[in-house]
Amino acid sequence: MPYSPLIPQATDDPSQSQPLILDNFTTLDTVFSINHGPLNGPNDGKHLQLTMPTKASPAYTYLAGEIGLQTLSALPTGRPDLWLSRGVSAGFPATGYSSGGTNIANGWTYLPSGVLIAWGQSTIPAGVLVVTYAAELTNFPGFSTFWGPPQLTLIDAAATTANFMYLQAFTQTTFTVRTNAAAAAPVDVTWMAIGL
Repeated sequence: MPYSPLIPQATDDPSQSQPLILDNFTTLDTVFSINHGPLNGPNDGKHLQLTMPTKASPAYTYLAGEIGLQTLSALPTGRPDLWLSRGVSAGFPATGYSSGGTNIANGWTYLPSGVLIAWGQSTIPAGVLVVTYAAELTNFPGFSTFWGPPQLTLIDAAATTANFMYLQAFTQTTFTVRTNAAAAAPVDVTWMAIGL
């Protein structure tokens, strides 16, 4: 039954508007019970869960000093995620992540503060490897600020093909790794990078 916000009117006879008033109370009780404990129960007024419909782009906007929370289906993931916004600044998907890319073990996610963390495993084919985040990671939004070099771990199953590995260069979009491995003996490297 629909809620009637204009009931009762000052001119209404209570005996005639009583059914409409009761309908309003029933509607309010039904709506309140969604995600909440029942009225006059041990959890009345408390949320039992929180259901938020997903909004398509664009995101809601908030005022300075506000914090906004919404579900939004937008880039970079293109699927429903929980977005956090701080005032008028652009929000970020707090639950946004993606796995896969050039390697099924590759992936990235947002940490609760909006910091991005990316990881992956790549093969160094002939002693040198240039990793481009956008090519290695599915739907990666990219770093706007990079916090130091990526962390690297050499995986040399044969234990004889590479004696060392070093990071030659890094930017917000790529990094270059070198080893002394020959072209016939590629080795793998796992990596992790953190930034905004």
